[in-house]
Amino acid sequence: MKNKANILKVALFISMTWGGLSCTTNLEEEVPIGSLNPGVEIVNGTLKIDSFEHYENLITGKEKLEKLSFINFQDNFRELLNSGKNLRINQVGYEGITSWEGSPLLEILDKDGFVILEDYLIFLNFNNRSAVVTKNLELKDVILKGDISSEEIRLFSFDDDVIGLLEQNSQSTLPKTHYNARIATVFNPLAYTVTAGCTWSKCDNSQDYGDVIGVGNCGGTFRYRLDAKHVYDAAAISFRLYSKAKHMRKPEDGSLVWTATPTSIYIFWNYEYLSKKSGSTLQKSISQSNTVNNELEATYYSSGRGLEKFYLQSQFYGVPGGNHGYSPNGTFLAI
Repeated sequence: MKNKANILKVALFISMTWGGLSCTTNLEEEVPIGSLNPGVEIVNGTLKIDSFEHYENLITGKEKLEKLSFINFQDNFRELLNSGKNLRINQVGYEGITSWEGSPLLEILDKDGFVILEDYLIFLNFNNRSAVVTKNLELKDVILKGDISSEEIRLFSFDDDVIGLLEQNSQSTLPKTHYNARIATVFNPLAYTVTAGCTWSKCDNSQDYGDVIGVGNCGGTFRYRLDAKHVYDAAAISFRLYSKAKHMRKPEDGSLVWTATPTSIYIFWNYEYLSKKSGSTLQKSISQSNTVNNELEATYYSSGRGLEKFYLQSQFYGVPGGNHGYSPNGTFLAI
């Protein structure tokens, strides 16, 4: 292992379109609604938002969704995980859903992954990273059963800027042929596994950048590291560009399990991006942030619209050990 600090500069310059996946499940029917935001109603258990502009305010957090007595995707997914039931979900689906955990997107989607934007019923299928769209609300149950053969149904990728395509009245960007391809293996997200690093789906650089050997405050020798990822997340109607790092430790005795540990973490960034939304201009920023925690996240872009292009360069620094231990030679973590 390298003991000296290393610097990782992640630079991306991409023109792209993106997409998503979903988990179809059922819980008991929701109870009657309390108060609703103006322009928001519930139609057969699914949120209907009156305009793309209104949805943009909700998905970016500019407007908060009132607390509703309906089962959203986030709550339903957590309930199913806690129940220990065998989920009809693959690893791609699980990683896709958990990457959006705590976001407005999963609070807006209903328990099965549907939302109505203007007149469009949209279903996000996280298992195959696709978005199913129709103006015929009567097709909801049919879509839930996996039948998208109707000519009234359009199929898009999670990588697609779906709202922009709908505004242009675009047709499907994906063939429907393989939509219901069978899940080859059963994925159990609760199964115990031991792997190196944080096992983040987007980027785990733990094998390429060195740990720092340190001493615990209560004795013992430990390895400390920063694991980081730099992500453009796409889910058809929700997009994010962000960087995130975790400070981890494990005993230097052959243990395979890394534990998140609070410390001082710093990030410095330089980015440019251009949204696909009509009239957008190039946005730029050079800045920094820091925290005393086990992780630090910097979100540069969050929207219902995708990015036309972006450039991102970021550097993380951390103090090895934090409140758990220290580096005897004063080495910093840098990635």
